[in-house]
Amino acid sequence: SADPAEVFSSPTDYCKACPPYADCATSNTTLESIGIPRDYWRASLLTTEIHKCDASDHCSGSGGATETSRRRLAASGGAGPGCDLGHTGPLCEWCVSDEQYFSRAERGCVDCPTTGRFGILAGVVVVLAGTGLVLYRVLARAEAWGRLRARLVIGESQVGFQPKFKILVSFYQVAATLGPVYGVRLHEDFTRWTDFMDAISLDLIGLTYPDACIGSMGDRLLLAGLWPILSIMLGGAAIACYALAEWLLSGRADSLRREFVRATLRHLLYWAILVAYLVLPSVSRSIFKARQCESFNVDDVTADRRSYLVAD
Repeated sequence: SADPAEVFSSPTDYCKACPPYADCATSNTTLESIGIPRDYWRASLLTTEIHKCDASDHCSGSGGATETSRRRLAASGGAGPGCDLGHTGPLCEWCVSDEQYFSRAERGCVDCPTTGRFGILAGVVVVLAGTGLVLYRVLARAEAWGRLRARLVIGESQVGFQPKFKILVSFYQVAATLGPVYGVRLHEDFTRWTDFMDAISLDLIGLTYPDACIGSMGDRLLLAGLWPILSIMLGGAAIACYALAEWLLSGRADSLRREFVRATLRHLLYWAILVAYLVLPSVSRSIFKARQCESFNVDDVTADRRSYLVAD
């Protein structure tokens, strides 16, 4: 500790201004004993860098984070430093329990959904596909549908909906991957009206089941990279089965089999290209976000910083 005489003779060398958002009302306040109000968090007791908890309602304040593993906290049923019970990590956005995930909508940790949600998703997909197939078969036999389809074909050829749709999707692909994938930082005047694209995602797994509940980061990356391939395979199998059933029911001659197979292969290729074209930005963003880190100052003297994975 410093000599009191030196402190009074050179107060500016030992006494510093109270940091922003801190509470220094207590006498003889030191760096370690700085008061942190609720809804604020700091990475350690040796830093004056205080952060507002914008996404979490569980920053208890008056504490600095320490290197305490979530496994130890879960075993003790406790909370991370500066966080309410059940919460830990940077800005109190980690959950102590492996059976919970941090929900920005709830601004805290909530229980992971049951794996039965995957069955519900599969059931919804099957029902929608079956309904679409039945409607297609029924409408294909209707004379009014034939006239409407002819009008739609004429309208598409005159307006060109497909090229315009490709332009919109291409713009989304570029805007959604500039930051996470290529690390490009744009001026806020541009990002102000493109931020809504962060909420647009074709990652069906991420939209139906929280990433934190899937497992380790390796399992998440593996699932993020494989689900489009699985979708292509399942869709291709459905197209092939439908084509086989249509060929058997139509009673076509064997001489037309080669032509029919070629048409089916064209449909399979179109489906594979469509899926890859649509999900590429979301899959790329999910994979590259796994490498993004956010750092916090942990020591004002040594200027040490501690980094955390954003996707963790």
